[in-house]
Amino acid sequence: VQRVVLTARDKHGAALPFGAQVSDATGEILAVVGQAGQVLLNTSQDKQTVLVRWGNNATQQCQLHVDAQSIAHTPGIMRCLALL
Repeated sequence: VQRVVLTARDKHGAALPFGAQVSDATGEILAVVGQAGQVLLNTSQDKQTVLVRWGNNATQQCQLHVDAQSIAHTPGIMRCLALL
């Protein structure tokens, strides 16, 4: 298992909404968006696409493509900025 801290922002640079759900392709909830768009994601996959949803409308969701191998590593946690 790898732990990745993502700072998720939209195309305008705004943080994704606090409390938005992060789920995998099967719909399993993996995390929630915290303050300032931060997500602590535990993943066993090197590459993964996750869905972030903060409402029921198509405009209230997005996908994040996470490539754990391309993220700078610090002991225990990797950090990256995810722009949509």
